[in-house]
Amino acid sequence: IDAAPTLLLFIEGIPLKYYGERKSDAITFFIELKAKPHVKELKELDLVKAEKESLGRRCMFIGDNKEALKIYGNVARQINEFTFFSTSEKIGKKAFQKLDTFPAIVLLRDFDENEIVFTGKLTNERPVSYTHLRAHETSLHLVCRLLLETK
Repeated sequence: IDAAPTLLLFIEGIPLKYYGERKSDAITFFIELKAKPHVKELKELDLVKAEKESLGRRCMFIGDNKEALKIYGNVARQINEFTFFSTSEKIGKKAFQKLDTFPAIVLLRDFDENEIVFTGKLTNERPVSYTHLRAHETSLHLVCRLLLETK
């Protein structure tokens, strides 16, 4: 492909824009990457605790609401700056003992020891970039805006 048309991949009704090279192998790689699940389920408490201690930007969905988890997965496909995980409410309560409202999303970052928690309503809207939010927002609103705001 030599021209520069806009290429969009729709997954669950969410448009994902392709910015890569206009070559078939690059486009195929993009489609395969975005089509696979972007949320790793952690089914054991030890795995959740290990992830809490690891490095990098991580986001953890905690709860048993399948519809909210599906939305979380759709949003995860749109963000490259984080690794996304999920766990059940039962395991999440043990790993994050201060949580009392579910579903919840916990943002974990190695540069900031504070866990940021969001327990509001999830939508499929395209999030703004993490970098943009970090420059303008306090940590209390970061997860909410990261996962919910549109450009």
